[in-house]
Amino acid sequence: METVVIGGQDLGQELSKRFLEQEIAVVFLDDDTATIERAIKGGIDAHKTDISDFQALSDAGLDQAHTVIVATDSDSKNLLIAQLLRVKFKTDRIIVLVNHPQNLDLFDELDVEVINSTQALTTAIENVHSDNQDH
Repeated sequence: METVVIGGQDLGQELSKRFLEQEIAVVFLDDDTATIERAIKGGIDAHKTDISDFQALSDAGLDQAHTVIVATDSDSKNLLIAQLLRVKFKTDRIIVLVNHPQNLDLFDELDVEVINSTQALTTAIENVHSDNQDH
């Protein structure tokens, strides 16, 4: 198993879809039944799992993942999952969505890559604005 996307509902499903389009092996885990059903219908290897439970993640095969992306809409849940991954699994690369910029410092000591949605959106808008200025 190459990549696992944990949580994020529609975001996690879209990430998984894009990995598949790039021919990257991916498994999508979420605790929302409807999201998992949509993902499966879309051809994604998706499983309903208690994403904050060590045993459930272990049963899902996380010990075989090289990259794990944690993308729930809850920073506290993302922090818990990232801590579990760092302590209990030998994951090479952990990428975590941080939804609120004021929580970035909570992830500093975990040795994970963080993506802040506010900063990412701001940068994207600045790039579009800059591109429009150049024309």
